[in-house]
Parts: sequence; C-alpha cells; structure tokens
Amino acid sequence: MTKLLSGTVLLLALQFPSCVTIERTVDEVKSFQISGIMHRTNVEGGCWQFIGDDAETYELTGMKVVLLLREGIRADIVVRGPLDLASNCRVGAVVELIEILRTYYE
Repeated sequence: MTKLLSGTVLLLALQFPSCVTIERTVDEVKSFQISGIMHRTNVEGGCWQFIGDDAETYELTGMKVVLLLREGIRADIVVRGPLDLASNCRVGAVVELIEILRTYYE
C-alpha cells in the first residue's frame, strides 16, 4: 500500500511541475545583521533557536552554527535568508549563518 501511495504522489508531482519549483535562488536571498541570544527548546527532542533582540526567532544553518550552541550566549551575527527550507524543529525562519561578529554573555 505504501509503495502504491508513493508512486501515486510521484506521478502527481511529475504531472504538476509547478508544485516542485524553488521560489528563489540563493543569489536572490539577502544577507542582514542581527543581534540576539541562543536558546535550546524541547521541540523535537531539543532544537536550537536564535532569538533576535527584535523578538523574531531564527533557526540557524551552516558550518559555523556549532560555535553558538551554548544556552544564553549573546551574539551579533550576519545571516542570509530566510531560506525556502523545511525543518523538523520549526522554531523560526531558517537562515544561513554567514559570519559571527561578536559573542558575549550578559
């Protein structure tokens, strides 16, 4: 039954290519600077979110994210996004961490 359902979904996706298009390319996504604090949530067994000083929430991606995985660390960062990506955590807009300008604790 699962194979039949998967095949049906695939056939529908191929018939309607507009449902599988990417809305923006990476070059069209703008970078910007934000300041805020890292917080670990209990969503999906534990997810990290960056809470901006403007109360917006972000889910960071990229190689440098591991440098910020500390509860309560404050940071000034440069990100690119939001990206058209799905996430299991869904704790904020998914953005790519480009640069860490400063980290500190208050």
